[in-house]
Amino acid sequence: MQGSGVYKEGFIFTLDGINKDKIELILPEGFKRTPIYNEKISIIVPVYNVERYIRKCVKSLINQTYKNIEIILVNDGSPDNCGQICDDFAREDRRIVVIHKENGGLCSARNAGLSVATGKYIGFVDSDDWIRADMYEYLYINAKSHDADIACCNYYRVTAKSKWLGSKKTSKKFF
Repeated sequence: MQGSGVYKEGFIFTLDGINKDKIELILPEGFKRTPIYNEKISIIVPVYNVERYIRKCVKSLINQTYKNIEIILVNDGSPDNCGQICDDFAREDRRIVVIHKENGGLCSARNAGLSVATGKYIGFVDSDDWIRADMYEYLYINAKSHDADIACCNYYRVTAKSKWLGSKKTSKKFF
């Protein structure tokens, strides 16, 4: 069946036809089927002096399998070409919002992003990182299916030359 497959740790997901407004999560035997709706996720990316990495970061957000996202790029007074790069992405994708502000540091940039976020859920990505294409779909489905207030995931460490250094698992379960 097209649109079905094994999805992380034994979960199976099925898309309701081509309409991605509703996703149905089928849990392992013994659990009931849970409808999941397509609520907006605002992803805030503080940007400062990362011209070398920002394109890969933003492309990884644009290409998420979970499509109802708002990408908020906060140019925190970056002295390089990051502001222009962010503006270029915003012209290409209507889901991208760019804030230009004086440098105030990471917390200030995140707070500026929070002040304009319209999503029901908030995510943060560092501008020198990139994420898997299904990360937000995975977090959303698991948070909804477990009625969780917080969703987190493991991460991989990679060198500048793309050498894999291993993964870091979260130490606690929040579900």
